[in-house]
Amino acid sequence: MSERGRHLSEEQLARYQDGGLPARDARHLQACAECARRLRDLEAATAAYQQILDSTPVEPPPRPWRTLEGLISDHETSARRRAWWLLPALGAAVCLGVILSGVLLRPQPERVLPANELLVRSARMEGASSQTMVSLRVHGRALLRPAVLTTDSQEHDPELAHLAMLFEAARYSWREPLSARSFQSWRTGLRQKRDSVTVIHGGGEPAYRVRTDTASGVLRSAALTLRAKDLHATEGAFQFEGEEPLEMEEKAMPPLPQSPTGTSSSPQLPPNAAVVETPASPADTLHVLAALNTIGADVGEPLEIGEDAQHQVLVRAAGLAPERMRQIEAVLRPLPHVRVTFASVASSAAP
Repeated sequence: MSERGRHLSEEQLARYQDGGLPARDARHLQACAECARRLRDLEAATAAYQQILDSTPVEPPPRPWRTLEGLISDHETSARRRAWWLLPALGAAVCLGVILSGVLLRPQPERVLPANELLVRSARMEGASSQTMVSLRVHGRALLRPAVLTTDSQEHDPELAHLAMLFEAARYSWREPLSARSFQSWRTGLRQKRDSVTVIHGGGEPAYRVRTDTASGVLRSAALTLRAKDLHATEGAFQFEGEEPLEMEEKAMPPLPQSPTGTSSSPQLPPNAAVVETPASPADTLHVLAALNTIGADVGEPLEIGEDAQHQVLVRAAGLAPERMRQIEAVLRPLPHVRVTFASVASSAAP
């Protein structure tokens, strides 16, 4: 065995410090200078290490150590508390999701053209209106007239004559009032105006309502309803200063009935004719107006359209030239439920 092997090991020296070294090894330590020196070095190192530990302050724990039972109890209490808060939080999240879905999925509003552009486009698309009528509602009455007048003759109906005067004073076309061209012509002549466009989504087809208001002039407000698919004017509303509101609505003209074969050439029923069981309908009156419009006899002439005792359409005329009478007879002859009577100027003026 070498000289190093006879000395005590590091472990034996440490055991000596702890008092656990056998007596034989302790006697060797007392007799061996080398082992005694190593023991002193080990003791010095141990003392230095202990000094370092003593000089370094040890921070106390932030809180006492919890027992396992306490940790489990706190976890169960926290879980119950979170469960109570979870229901309102979930409800709020659902409401927020519904609101966001409504906002994101809501259809974006369609772009509405300004009034001027709508009227210009509508005027470009307007066609002939000779086969349509216009219903005018004023003072509780409903008056029918062609959509476009073919003559400039004076109106014989007092209401229509008054309206014609108002339109003329406002520089608005009375010949074709339910028209974007007429509306635009009046609108561009205003010095001050306020336009508005409303999108109408009613039970029928969508439409645009173009309205222009002004603070001057006879006509203070006018509005046209334009069908969205073709910008065709279907309704109108007019407010004249000091007058009741005037409303207009387009009325489609039903097709004229075909002339039956072998129809009598007599223009009117004889005085002793039998009563017709089927009364005339509003469509029959429209047929009469349309037929008279084809020869320009619906306005400007002494014609009166009403209903007789048998509820047939009665057309009366006075003071017409023979040629004009024959034209009216010819155009009204094919129509059912119609009576035509002519009177001379002298007989019509008689008491």
